[in-house]
Amino acid sequence: MKTTASRDGLFLMGHGTKSFLGQQQFLEIIYHAQHHFRLPVSGGFIELAEPNMDSAIKTFIEAEGLDRLIIVPMVLFPAGHMKDDGPHLAHLAQRYGGENLKVIYASHLGLLPEIITVVGERIVESLSTDPNPADPSAILLVGRGSTDPDGNAEMYKAMRLLAEQSYSDFSAIQPAFVSLTSPSVDQGLDILYRLGYSKILVQPFFLFHGILIDRMFLQAQSWASSFNSAPIILTSKEIGPHKLLLDAIEFRLLDALGDVVRTSCDLCIYRTRGLGQFEPKDN
Repeated sequence: MKTTASRDGLFLMGHGTKSFLGQQQFLEIIYHAQHHFRLPVSGGFIELAEPNMDSAIKTFIEAEGLDRLIIVPMVLFPAGHMKDDGPHLAHLAQRYGGENLKVIYASHLGLLPEIITVVGERIVESLSTDPNPADPSAILLVGRGSTDPDGNAEMYKAMRLLAEQSYSDFSAIQPAFVSLTSPSVDQGLDILYRLGYSKILVQPFFLFHGILIDRMFLQAQSWASSFNSAPIILTSKEIGPHKLLLDAIEFRLLDALGDVVRTSCDLCIYRTRGLGQFEPKDN
């Protein structure tokens, strides 16, 4: 493992949720990151939960005496939290650390292969519990929804990438959003039902649990209950604290430091993982 002259630190910026489970999932990934990387790791929430990112990053910088801080946003899509709250946090970190602290703001997690793979695994896990696997299933891939077209467009890319996964045993996939934009959950279900699918798996495209996931399931069940012969609605899990999520964080960390070989996109089949100084700790 290479060493550096500077004192580096990694800060994970979480969205925040009122869901206790979602809060614990984020804190769990911080815990695993602290044992995975050979550098100090901390994190905080943008909103709705504690520790708040503003106070957490101040405490982190002061406690660790950092020379260089890398902020990795635990955000899937490039919308408001990535574009507004992230730079705000980087500005605060610079103010707290002074001119001797170098602050680096990494990219959102996006549609890295690690992210797509975990979502694919969640789909396979959920379909494996289907009591009638011979009946064709369709997937409703549901995201948060945003007023930012950039973030919404990524959902359609995610849909196509999941459809390319050879191990995903389903017949059709349709994107939808919980709020702020269309197609809504009801509209997405309507599309799949009119295509002839009476069994639909609702797959959240979320990092951690939250009230929006509960809401999408309620929306789906309410939609199904409006039929005399109700379509079958299956539900699946969010990404959650997964080993591959740590790998995605590592890639964004190395990417921010210029220690990976970049191709024209995150998902090109020629993407090369770089070997940087932040190797996982030995077990």
